[in-house]
Amino acid sequence: MSQPFKSFNANNNNSLLFPSGKSVKQLKKEAKVYSTKHNSKYNEALDLFAFKEMGIDRFTHAIDQLKRNQIRKIAPADNRANMTNGNIGSKGTNRQYDQNHGNRGKQLNKNSAKCLVTFAVKKGTVPSSLVQEHKLRVLSKQQVLKLLPNDTSFQGFMVTSYDYLQFTKGIGGGKGNISGALQRIKSVMKGPLEFKHRSDYWIDTVRHCDKQHPAENHEEFEYSPFIDGFSPGA
Repeated sequence: MSQPFKSFNANNNNSLLFPSGKSVKQLKKEAKVYSTKHNSKYNEALDLFAFKEMGIDRFTHAIDQLKRNQIRKIAPADNRANMTNGNIGSKGTNRQYDQNHGNRGKQLNKNSAKCLVTFAVKKGTVPSSLVQEHKLRVLSKQQVLKLLPNDTSFQGFMVTSYDYLQFTKGIGGGKGNISGALQRIKSVMKGPLEFKHRSDYWIDTVRHCDKQHPAENHEEFEYSPFIDGFSPGA
């Protein structure tokens, strides 16, 4: 005599519905009648009926699929209600509430956004092989102008004299991630290329300056009237 198939939780699964509208509880009854009539095993009858209903050859797999479908299918009104329902006073929250507030946290946390790093080098300094290796792109004139101050003469010089290289993969930490940006730049500008880039660089459209760059390490001399030709005896 065949034994009942017990690898699933009947109480939780009986109310699930197959695409035909038939419940799991109803299908199990039909499978039991079929197994008795045809002197077959109950679990084999369940597999057969599951295949007829869903084209899945294992009853347990069909149940798993029904559970997944039940999670996906939620009425828009219920979804909106769940998004604002924190289930206060209960042991947990619902999936829609967690996802909504997780997304809201990402939106509010600007540091979670990826930012693009751009730096400038004299034209032709960085070979195309390195540009490809480090997944850089050369910005167009229009893109460069968005980074520069609104000074026509200055813009003309900067655009014609330099290549503006931008990493196609952004960095985390927001527009203030100075160390992350400099590490990216130094990963390219090393060895014979070290410090052959400008000291200023951009995280998205925000300009920064590398204070450790040799171009920034110059001494400022105190003003002396002798510079202007002043002489004590004059």
